[in-house]
Amino acid sequence: MWLNYSTATSSRNPGTFIRVFDSSTVDYLLAIAIAAAATGLCAALAAIVMRQRRLNRLRLRVLAGRRRILGEEIAQNLENLDVPDEEALSTARVTATAAVDQIHIGLLDRQSQLQTYEDLASLQDHKIAILGRQRQDLRNEIAGGGKIDPEQSEEPLPIPEEHRERLEDELLEQIESLQPPPRKRLRRR
Repeated sequence: MWLNYSTATSSRNPGTFIRVFDSSTVDYLLAIAIAAAATGLCAALAAIVMRQRRLNRLRLRVLAGRRRILGEEIAQNLENLDVPDEEALSTARVTATAAVDQIHIGLLDRQSQLQTYEDLASLQDHKIAILGRQRQDLRNEIAGGGKIDPEQSEEPLPIPEEHRERLEDELLEQIESLQPPPRKRLRRR
């Protein structure tokens, strides 16, 4: 029997009956409450597991899409590498050739300048040697009190100014004729 009606009255409401459950009923209701709580907990866990699976499937679908897109991009890039763009290659080739030509022209200019500086240095060394000999001759002349005989001197006679300038001009013309003519410079666009 589930309910046991007692004839006892409530202290608050006299004349009402109090429902009292016997111990087997309480045990039965307690088992039902525990079963309901366990069922609710299992349902909650199942919902969480299903949600995780759904999220995992969604992530896998997104990753599969990314993989497909990256595979297509890689295939496209490999096709582009297999078939070179002739226009781009010819443009790059022309640019590279022009750059090499500019470097070569700069190198030739630098070499001609260095050659000119070397020639000027050797001319100055020659001039210093001649002036040194003249100075020494003048010192000897002043110290000796007389004129030095050119045949007795080991040093060459000083060259007259006009003759020296003509020789220098001829030497410079010869140097210029040995140097290649400068190449025309290409204009950059």
